[in-house]
Parts: sequence; C-alpha cells; structure tokens
Amino acid sequence: MRPIADLHARARIAAGLVFLAVLAIDVPLLPSGVSIGDEAEAQTVPYILGIMHPTGFPLFTLAGWAWSHALTIGTVAWRMNAFSAVCTAAIAAGVVILAAAFESGTAAAAFAGLAFAFGAIVWPGAVHINGQVLSAACSVFALAAAVRFARGASPRTLVFAGALCGCGVAAHPSSIWIVPAIAAAAWCRRADGVQRTLAAALVALALPLLCYAYLPLRGAAITPAGVAALDGAPPIDPGSLDWEGVPPNTRAAFFDNVLGSGQHALASVAQAFDPRTYPGAALAWWRMAAGLQYGPVLPLAALAGAVALGLRDRRALGVVAAGTVGGLLFAYAYRDDTHIDRYYLLSSAVAAALAAGLTRAFPAERAARYARPAVAALLAVLAAVALVQNRPDPKPRYLEDGEAVIAAVRRDTPADAIVVAQWNEASALRYGAFVEGVLGGRTIVAGWPGAYEEAYPAWRRTRPVFFYVGPLAGRYLFAWAWRVEQWPSSRPPFVVLRVLPHSVKPKGWP
Repeated sequence: MRPIADLHARARIAAGLVFLAVLAIDVPLLPSGVSIGDEAEAQTVPYILGIMHPTGFPLFTLAGWAWSHALTIGTVAWRMNAFSAVCTAAIAAGVVILAAAFESGTAAAAFAGLAFAFGAIVWPGAVHINGQVLSAACSVFALAAAVRFARGASPRTLVFAGALCGCGVAAHPSSIWIVPAIAAAAWCRRADGVQRTLAAALVALALPLLCYAYLPLRGAAITPAGVAALDGAPPIDPGSLDWEGVPPNTRAAFFDNVLGSGQHALASVAQAFDPRTYPGAALAWWRMAAGLQYGPVLPLAALAGAVALGLRDRRALGVVAAGTVGGLLFAYAYRDDTHIDRYYLLSSAVAAALAAGLTRAFPAERAARYARPAVAALLAVLAAVALVQNRPDPKPRYLEDGEAVIAAVRRDTPADAIVVAQWNEASALRYGAFVEGVLGGRTIVAGWPGAYEEAYPAWRRTRPVFFYVGPLAGRYLFAWAWRVEQWPSSRPPFVVLRVLPHSVKPKGWP
C-alpha cells in the first residue's frame, strides 16, 4: 500500500454527504419528551450545568450546555436528542474517512457509513441522547488520523489524533483505548524520528483532560445542598443543581468519580486483559455485530477486509487493531452498565470501514475493476435493508416514558412533597423539576428508599414524604407496613406510598 498524504477530495465530499443524509433521516424521528434513566440524565444535566454520574463526562456536559442553549427550538429533551443525532451522523462520516484511509472505494465507503448509521444498535441510540456518542465520534476520527500517520501523513496528523483522543476521553473514558493506536502509529514511523511528534501528540491529548477540573469546581458550588441532604436535614430544593448527593470536590470523591470506583471500572479493566476473557469477548462481539447490529454478511465482509488490509499494509491493520481490541475486551468484562451495547459503537464503525476495504482485496487490475462496484452494491443493499428494518419508533415504551412519570407524580403527590424515587424515574423527575419547572415545590430524591431511612423522621417534620416506585420495590417496602401506607396511583404498576410517623399505623391495621 502506497503512503498517503492527504485525503482525496471525493472522500471528504462523501463523508459530508453521509453526514447530511443520516441527519436528515434521523431528525424527524427525534422524540420531544424526556426519557428515563441515563437518557433523562443526559437530557437534564448539561442544560443545568450539573454533574453526571461517574465518571462525570465533563466535555459532554459542557458541549451539551452550549448546544442546548444555542439551539433555541424544541424542548430541551429534543435538543439533546438532536445532539445525539449530530454525533451519530459524525461517526457515520468518520466511517467514510477511516475507509478512505484504507484506500477503499469512495462509493463503498459511503454506503458503509450508512449501513453503520442504520444498524439495529446504532440507530435507536442516535435518536435518544447518551453520553458515549460524542466520545465515539472523536474516537473514529482519531483512529483514522492515526492510520493515516502510520501510512506516511504529516506529523500534524498524529497531533490531531492525540487531540481528538483527549476530547473523547473528556467526553467518556471509553476513548482511552485509542491511546494504543497512537502509540502503534508512532512505532510504525519510528525510523523517521518521531519523538517530538509523539510528545506533541501526548500534550494535545492531555490538554482536553483539563475539562475534568469542571467536576470539583462545579461540585464546590453545590456542596451545601448535598451535605444537607445526607446529614438528615430537609433535602435540596428544586432550584439546586445537586445531582448525585456527594459532589466530587474533595480529592477522594474526585478520584472515586473519575475512576468509576463504585462501578468497578478498574477491576473490569484488569479482567478484560485476562487471557481467559479473550474467547468470550470475541464471541460477544460476533453476537453483537452479526446478531444485533448488522446481521452476518457485513461482519464476514469486515473480517475478509481485515485480512486483505493485513496483506497490503500491516501498519494500518496494526493501528486499527491497537485502537479497537481494548474496547472490545472491556465491553465484555464490564457489567455495571445496562447499556453495554454503546461500548461497541467504535468497533461497529471499524467493522463497516473494513468491509468497505474489500474493494482493495484484489490486486489484479481487472479483478479490482469489478470488485469496487460489487462491494459498493453489497453495502448499498445492506444499508437499504437496515433502513427499512431497523427504523426506531419515536414513541416511548410505557415504562420508559419520562413525561408520563412527571405527570403521574404531579397527580399523585402533594405539591410540597419530598418524593423519593429510584434512579430511572428520578432522572425524569429531575428534568421536570429543574428544566421544565412543572413540579412545584416538590423535592426529588434519587435512590432506593431504604438509603435514606434515617433521614425520614427529620424530613417528615417539615414536609410530607412519598415514595414513587415500581411494583417490585413496592412489595419490598410493604415490609415497612407500620411506617408507610399506599396512596392511589394513576399509573400502575407504579406504587405511591406515604411515609408515616413511627407512632402512626396504616389504615386498616389493628
């Protein structure tokens, strides 16, 4: 494979067209209402400049704040969903750029980007905001830049890769797996004396990490409210920006947050590189790619494209492998995230780009002449089938409708109540309190009701305390029958319970 200096103009144009096409298809599907759980948190925290759950995702928060305030149309929830659509379209464009770095055919690269964007895993996430889309967008372009540098591009290309990697890590730590790709790219050019270039790339990588200073600086502003909530005094009022209760403005709290100590992130990293993990991780990736995202044809084409790339230029394949394998192993080892499919965004993009690389699998000129349109046609068919089959339903499922949760709490609890709800529902309720301002004087406390048991007597002396929980939690809490009583719920199977004084027994008890 010959050295590459600059991207061909056709690749840049194709990437731009793919970006616009994906965005044009996704925007009409964007839901306008708040969701629940992590999605609701991502719709709320950036707009109010709060603090997200570990590991904090400061660049995502800051970028989301700028986006949600600069874009003045639609609800805040819709704006953040639009941010997700833009980032996903950027990843699809990045597939084109990465495929171009492999010298794939332009048409095949474009259809590979579309096949990625309309995959069964990627497309639903594109219309519902999550914290990893910005990180994945940075990662795919950083990986493409590292490949291009390994193949002879100018030193600034590696510096660009480092800066993008740093931005990705500041948005979500899953981009950390691009660091080995940068190191591999520098190793490929070691004979050129790239020490200064590598040092500049590492500086460029480190600078965006300063965004993590946002966490202690912002945490310092919300410490009094968080401490009051945990000390047993009445908890925060709806105007506060407290989110997790313990702001990361001390050294211990900061590192617990950034390193994801409560989510066992470091232990999962160690497990990921245990050789016994490798077969399971490979099988998990195949199940994701062939069973969920694409179907078997594109992953098989990607494997063939990887073999063809290795035969042409082991440098490019080595850089791609270095930037992808760590993320695959971690996705298999990590079990503390209910949306583990999002950890496969980058590997799905790489698979699509490698599939487009089949256009260069045949060295003979005559065979190559037929290979390019054949591979492009195959990827076009796969993209068209995905477009038809995987179209997401913008209407939320019953148990994932955050707007319905907000409306139910407004109907079922007094306007001055302290409402304790589990994380999924509390995230939507925080949106209603902090963004929409429709919950009146209610204070929303996120967590399992038992976590605040010692605080309820103090809270009850000032305001009524209610639980809004799912049916399983409701049955568990009835073990507290001498302290809670059931109130009417307008949205079964959710249960509404009022906390009683210790001396008061629920109605109907002897």
